[in-house]
Amino acid sequence: MKTSSQKYRIKIKQKRKEADRIWQQIVQKLHPICEGCKKGKTQEKTQVGHHFIEKSLSNALRYDIKNGIGLSNKCHFLLHTRSDGGIYANIILNRGQKWVDYIEQNRKKLIKTNLKWYENHIERLTKELLKIEKIYESKRPIR
Repeated sequence: MKTSSQKYRIKIKQKRKEADRIWQQIVQKLHPICEGCKKGKTQEKTQVGHHFIEKSLSNALRYDIKNGIGLSNKCHFLLHTRSDGGIYANIILNRGQKWVDYIEQNRKKLIKTNLKWYENHIERLTKELLKIEKIYESKRPIR
């Protein structure tokens, strides 16, 4: 039989996965073209929402949409296997100094997570996703 502490950790893990999934969907909708190869000759579709600052390094930016970058599987693979700085350089160049300043300012904030923290982010991200979907739906041509 699981202890209450074990049950709590399982609940947190489930909520974290749910929030991660919603965050991924938002990033993919906001950045439909891969930001790693956007300026190149090939413009691939975004298949992965990637954290510019790794989620393990900053709870403050873990569910911040501004920390999300849209990448193709190819660019995502290159980032993780070769630490391709050129991809990060493209993103910084495209997003600009104001964005870099925001990321740097927020990356070091210390955040203590708990079940309520994850539930709050799920609620906020769900609202954000619905808002984005509504905007994209209104832009689709009527058939």
